[in-house]
Parts: sequence; C-alpha cells; structure tokens
Amino acid sequence: MSPLKAPSLRQLRRYAIARSLFKATSLPRSIARLGFVQADPMRAPARAQDLILAHRVKDYRAGELERRYPRLAIEEAFFVNYGFLPRKTLALLHPRGAPRAWDAWDATMQAHAQEVLAFVRQHGPIYPKDVQAHFDHGRMKRWGANLNVSNHLLEGLHYRGLLRVARREGGTRVYQTIEHPPRHDSPEARLARAGHLLDMLVQLYAPLPAASLVYVCRLAELWSAAPGR
Repeated sequence: MSPLKAPSLRQLRRYAIARSLFKATSLPRSIARLGFVQADPMRAPARAQDLILAHRVKDYRAGELERRYPRLAIEEAFFVNYGFLPRKTLALLHPRGAPRAWDAWDATMQAHAQEVLAFVRQHGPIYPKDVQAHFDHGRMKRWGANLNVSNHLLEGLHYRGLLRVARREGGTRVYQTIEHPPRHDSPEARLARAGHLLDMLVQLYAPLPAASLVYVCRLAELWSAAPGR
C-alpha cells in the first residue's frame, strides 16, 4: 500500500472554508452547527463572537448574542477557551477533573467558595458587586495583577460548573446556581462523553496536525472526561 499523499495548502484551505463557513441561518441554528462560539471582550476590530456570527447568522447585529442569551438554550462556559455553547453540551464538561495547578484552591479559599455558593443559592441571580459587598474578601496577586477575590471565586465556581451566567447587564455577568442532571459515570459512559467532546474539537479546528489536536484536547481537559481519570 502506497503512503498517503500529504494534502496541499490549497486543499487544506478549501477544506477549512467548506467546514467552517455555511449559508447564513438563524442564531440558534448557527450556534448548534458551530458547536462553540469563542467570546472575547476586546473590540478591535470587534468582539470575537460578533465577528464569528456576523458571517453565519442572517441579519446579525453586534451584541445580538448577549441580548438574546437569556432566551436561548445556550450557556457561557469554559471549553478550549471561554465562549458560548449549546446547553446540552454543558453536561459533557462536568464534573471536570482535578483543577489546573493555577486554579487549585487551598483550604481557606475552598471554605470561602462554599460560603459564596451558599450565598448565591440563597439570594438567586446576583451581581459580583453584591458578593463583594457581603463578604469583603479583599484582593489577591495573580498573573501580575491585583485581583478581586470575590470575582475570582465566582469565576472559579463557574468554571467548576457550580454556577452559570443567567444574563449580562452592561457587560457584567449575573450569576445563579445550577443543578446538573444525574448521569452515568461508568467507564463506557465517560468514554462516550470524551468521544463527543473530541468530535466537537475536530469539527471546530480541523484540519490540524496531531500535535495541535493534543494541545486543544488538553486545553479542553478532555483527558479528565476519559476513563481512568
């Protein structure tokens, strides 16, 4: 059997365009087809989510995704990076494996997180400023910046799947607790979930070399969804 011939740059370009661009459709259908829409607050030249959807959603207007978010079956979530995905996909991501080294909390931070979670559960959809005013956790040094600890805890609880973003007001996330449906945790079920996530990554980023595929799998913590992890 002769070895496979490597595709040319022209072939790869045509393949990537054919997979990622499609006839403009509705916002829900576009998100479902893409599987994941990266979000970024930077506006130069425009936010990532608006640039992505402008070419794929009929008559799309900047900011439409956030305006319609509370009425759509989608979630803000951490996947390979931060963005929007169909709600049914969220169950594939949680519970995550052990936190990444820079996301790990010591006993004190864990206790603070449980207090914040109980507070949000009791008061319903809540602004970060309300959590900060109630607890006054202070600030912390992280990534060379002086960060608000309350915001850090809310983002960490969101990353772990214990909170969701109910909506945004003036660009600020409004958080509420979330209950995930029961699920099977057998090796077969975990392997199936990991397979679904892998399919999503390939759909999003193909064509890409094997080394890059391994890299995005690690970013998505795909290994934590697989059996034995």
